Amino acid sequence: MKKLLTASAFLTAASLLGMVGNAQAATISALTGYSTMGGASTGMQVRVTFADNTTSTGVWSAINFYSGVASADGWTLFQSGDTFGNPWTFSNNSSKTISSLFINAIAGSTLFDQTNPNPGTTGSAAGWDFTPVIGSSPTSFTYSNIVNLVGQPAVGDLYAALTINWDSGFSTGSNLSFIADTDSAISVIDPSDPQSVPVPAAFIGIGLAGAFLAKKEISRRQKSQKSEQ
Repeated sequence: MKKLLTASAFLTAASLLGMVGNAQAATISALTGYSTMGGASTGMQVRVTFADNTTSTGVWSAINFYSGVASADGWTLFQSGDTFGNPWTFSNNSSKTISSLFINAIAGSTLFDQTNPNPGTTGSAAGWDFTPVIGSSPTSFTYSNIVNLVGQPAVGDLYAALTINWDSGFSTGSNLSFIADTDSAISVIDPSDPQSVPVPAAFIGIGLAGAFLAKKEISRRQKSQKSEQ
């Protein structure tokens, strides 16, 4: 049974500019689960861009069923447990300041699942937008590459990638814990002629309250129960 998270687990509300930009579409044949653990995304690509415009890339690997990690050149991205509620942790132990973090989840048959629309894509259950928990909060974040089920139009909740940006830099020794829900997919189809899919940008206020979290958890459970009937 999942435990409801409380507001005391999070930082005081902060406002970020969250965007889902003009992205090329990706198609999947099916979703295999919405309780995606950190160990389920083997092959996911993680790229860090430093303030000097050099880059560093790591590939996600499973530590065990519940946990996974990607690391290279002194930085580490780690996650353990169901991504709906259990945080990712990004650490910079390199000698350079980081300007952005890019997570190409679809390379590991994984998709980011946003809070809205709800209900979203069939089989996705409730999602959870990128939400800082504690640490050096970014300036902005962007979901990209909207995803649809084969034979169906994109609903707008599933995306292949997430980019997190720090305008003033994510300095050496910095850490960030954040929530970003993911779902698992099979048979990722690379479209031969992907088209741009415009999705309006929006300000997303990052503020958490116990009642808000409980509402999303209840919605998730209700959708799960319906799918099992």
